[in-house]
Amino acid sequence: MIRASRPPIGLDLGTRFIHAAQADRAGKIIATATMRRLAHDEPHSAEDFERLCGALYRRGFRGREVIVTAPKSIVQRSTIELPPKESGAPLDEIARGELARQTQQDPSAFEFTWWDAPQPPRHGAAVRAIALSSAHEQASALLDAIEQSGLKPVALFTPSTAAAVAVSPPAPGSLAGVLDLGWSEAVFVLRSPSEITFERRLNGCEISRLVRTISGKHHIDPGRLIREIEAGTPRRDAVEDFCEHYRHAVRDEMRSSIDYLRTCDGRHVPMMITVLGGGALVPGIIDEVSKATEIPACPPPAGAGPALAVAAALATPRGRFRIGEAA
Repeated sequence: MIRASRPPIGLDLGTRFIHAAQADRAGKIIATATMRRLAHDEPHSAEDFERLCGALYRRGFRGREVIVTAPKSIVQRSTIELPPKESGAPLDEIARGELARQTQQDPSAFEFTWWDAPQPPRHGAAVRAIALSSAHEQASALLDAIEQSGLKPVALFTPSTAAAVAVSPPAPGSLAGVLDLGWSEAVFVLRSPSEITFERRLNGCEISRLVRTISGKHHIDPGRLIREIEAGTPRRDAVEDFCEHYRHAVRDEMRSSIDYLRTCDGRHVPMMITVLGGGALVPGIIDEVSKATEIPACPPPAGAGPALAVAAALATPRGRFRIGEAA
């Protein structure tokens, strides 16, 4: 039994790990936990959350309310074209219809959010927008699995929104960048003081894909390579090969992202890029991002560390209330 009442627990549902954090009423992180999933190729299950409850109890967490980052597997990212806002057209209705067409779902079968993307020079009358959606069936299955363990979900965040709240809001009129380097996906997000303004998936920067490539090249079991990467030793040829290729892939994709933003009207370049996720622990990755983009890059603020930064942000009042895109 998880005792007494504290602010809700922040849960970051990764592919291989579930990260958890809890703060006191003043916003100071007082408990953290990381649990390795037994079947990371499967959807998050009631068994995952039952095991998590035991880990939370042993680590001193209290209360059962949780604020959850949705797994990337149940969130779809789409690019759509909409009429200009000044046209007076029902943009939400048009966006929902276009997403239904793209995903071949009933328009009432999913939740979604969208925002204007930075527009390239000489774009047409239509406005390019980025949309995120999640099917009710998948979201309900996840929430049911959480509730079966006795936990009580009070909010479900998209991964990009959760990453955005992991950094301090930028000054009015400026933007902050967040690079979330995960196992199954790497995503670059821009945020203003109150909303997300840009999101891009970095092609070829999934840690899982590179692990498969390098383990095959060096004839080493993928699980062993992962353990050696996490330890920073001892099979130096494979580990160094992985790190070199990973830095190269992230560097090139981030350079392309910032080059695109600079070709827009110049108002979409961040002042700083914060690097989160397990990939942030790869030696030299933050320096590579800074050199490639010519923008200062840094790890998250001192505290939980890159892997736990999202869970810690959701556990604090700033994480809950600064960006209101929770479902």
